[in-house]
Amino acid sequence: MKIGVVGNGMIVGMFLHDAALVDGAEIISLCVRPHSLEKGQKIAAEHKIPLLETDYDTFLKNPEIETVYVGISNLVHYEYAKRALEAGKHVILEKPFTVTGEEARSLAAIAKERHLFIWEAFIIPYLPSYKIVKDAVAKAGNVKLVQTNYSKISSRYAQYLSGVILPAFDLSLAGGALYDLNIYNLHFTIGLFGKPKAAHYYPTKGYNGVDTSGIAVLEYDDFNAVCCAAKDSTSPSCFVIQGDAGTLRGEGSVSTLSKIAFSDKSGENILAEFDGKIKLSYELTEFIRQFEEKDYDSCYGMLDHSVAVAEVVDELLK
Repeated sequence: MKIGVVGNGMIVGMFLHDAALVDGAEIISLCVRPHSLEKGQKIAAEHKIPLLETDYDTFLKNPEIETVYVGISNLVHYEYAKRALEAGKHVILEKPFTVTGEEARSLAAIAKERHLFIWEAFIIPYLPSYKIVKDAVAKAGNVKLVQTNYSKISSRYAQYLSGVILPAFDLSLAGGALYDLNIYNLHFTIGLFGKPKAAHYYPTKGYNGVDTSGIAVLEYDDFNAVCCAAKDSTSPSCFVIQGDAGTLRGEGSVSTLSKIAFSDKSGENILAEFDGKIKLSYELTEFIRQFEEKDYDSCYGMLDHSVAVAEVVDELLK
């Protein structure tokens, strides 16, 4: 898969590092905005990317690019992904997929109409840990309560408090805890249990109105799920699924679990342990497999999930 990358932020650096570890991934072009040219030159040199563009239309006209990776501000995910699809490119779109459910449905419709791949890069369903959790949920019996927490103080929070508002805390750019960290909790919970019948959000807002932390409550027929995330404070990240037959729990965020354990009246059993590091190579490996095998069913099944999560976010933000 020949990939053109858009963006120059931290997530782009992580993607480029991990892409170098994946067979079949070839980064052939990088696109940055004109004012980021110097930074783009450093990134291109570091990762040996042969082409560097500052104009997105010129970038998209490159016939060698098969797939566009979009790793830019949340607010413009839709615009850049739509233009890439309309140019006949497949798309890897960083989370959150889009800002609204309407945008998500639009991208899904364009991709399916044009028979193109589009993937949301939110890593969870491609991790070995997630398969273990899915297989073990039944051990808990009838689920009664679900909790997820992904909280770590942002490296940009001190700047935010000093009055410097970067995209991560910019309300006008769809920044904040819900679109950043809590989106992982939503993907995890909705992936396991489907769309909730109702959803409510209780944010802690900063001085510019952005949610620096918040709690999403998802209502299901027989239980509630509580999804907590914070960029203004830190706590041990984890998940807990409580049932009438036992409890399944994980240590670490749902995207970087370090341990999964099940406990019941007979005691605790550790199901798996991991190093707790982010590994984007898992998702890219699967994207390339689908691409090479033309496995549109797997892609579009996950695409429908991304649309569902975007629709739940709509409800949370009402």
